[in-house]
Amino acid sequence: FPEDQLLLLKSNTFRTTQYASGIQTVLPYQYAKEQSQQALEEQLNHETGDRRLDGSDLLETAAAYKDIAALVMERDERRRRWKEVEGVLPKISGPSIKIGRAATTEELLNDVKRWGIWPGDTELMTVEQGVVLAAVSAKEKKQSIFPWMQDSNSEEMVVVGKWIATPLFDE
Repeated sequence: FPEDQLLLLKSNTFRTTQYASGIQTVLPYQYAKEQSQQALEEQLNHETGDRRLDGSDLLETAAAYKDIAALVMERDERRRRWKEVEGVLPKISGPSIKIGRAATTEELLNDVKRWGIWPGDTELMTVEQGVVLAAVSAKEKKQSIFPWMQDSNSEEMVVVGKWIATPLFDE
């Protein structure tokens, strides 16, 4: 990067009450997304999956393709819903969710690696993995409705990396 390059760190931060509320909201989306992916993988498994996909009967194979397409559409819809809430709600990192059993909020709140007291504060907080953004000159001039309002010094933010903060002390 050039010496005068502007870099910004962006991340979600949560206090314990906000985090618990966010987890209660995101867990059903996370579980549904994982469950639909597992259902699709089970149907596509060569050993134990849908035998109609073998192609021995043309009509049965076509019906199986239709069923698989429905599973893919369901999985994609659940992923889309999860993506809508993913950016603003807490992320559940690691193997916190298992298919068939969702992690409890207490388990996530008791994860000592996640929580710390930040300078100037007395309540536990968590800072999630964030992104590093670089301000770069926009390559294209954006057309506006009013030509006299064009911004010749426009910049856009580009993701150039990731960062994570870990609390060093818990008191």
